Amino acid sequence: MVSPLLILLGPPASGKGTQAHKLVSHFVWESFSAGNTIRQRTRDDQDFATRTTKATTKYGILPVADATGSVGDVEARLREIGSQFAATT
Repeated sequence: MVSPLLILLGPPASGKGTQAHKLVSHFVWESFSAGNTIRQRTRDDQDFATRTTKATTKYGILPVADATGSVGDVEARLREIGSQFAATT
């Protein structure tokens, strides 16, 4: 049986991670954090870190090309854990 795909949205420190942990614990689902994926990429890729830090400091958002790459990372992770993922453009 495939677990449902739930996306929890909210501002920083609003409890998304806490709620995800509760759902995972209760239903024995797997979860991951898109924010953690981006933070890991920032640690692993200095060019990405420099580019995104400059853009988020100046504009408050992640550049489209970097966000798209991160979405690819997220999609790969979803496929890895066996969830169904429908991409929209």
